[in-house]
Amino acid sequence: MKLGIVAVLALALIGSLAYLYHRHIRNKEDAVAVFALREVEKVYVACVKQPSDPNAGCLKSTEEMRQYMKTHNATTAETARAAIDCITANGDREFERLDACENVHQSALREWGQKYPRQAAQRQARILEQERIRDEKNMNKQQ
Repeated sequence: MKLGIVAVLALALIGSLAYLYHRHIRNKEDAVAVFALREVEKVYVACVKQPSDPNAGCLKSTEEMRQYMKTHNATTAETARAAIDCITANGDREFERLDACENVHQSALREWGQKYPRQAAQRQARILEQERIRDEKNMNKQQ
């Protein structure tokens, strides 16, 4: 009888220790996953926040425009068009850079999700819940 009680207590202790160890490992994995996700977000924010000047390399001052007209034998309209084309090209390059930032970010999020599937599922569930709450609030505002 005593041996049975000792065996049950030993099994309960082993089970409790296994549960606590598993919970500890899970918490550690969660912390690593959160850190990794924060790093992904930091890289994305740094990429998006890179300063850009839409007028970089373009004709800015009246003197630059005059010089352009002389060296290129251009009319006022052609000079203005060159300045606008330059700004447009800079804008296009900026959109391409931002698209590249977004593509790198999405790729990093996919890699993160593959490496930490449980945390990715939890994150997705939180996002969906936030969207549901937001949609519910929007519906209530419309009524």
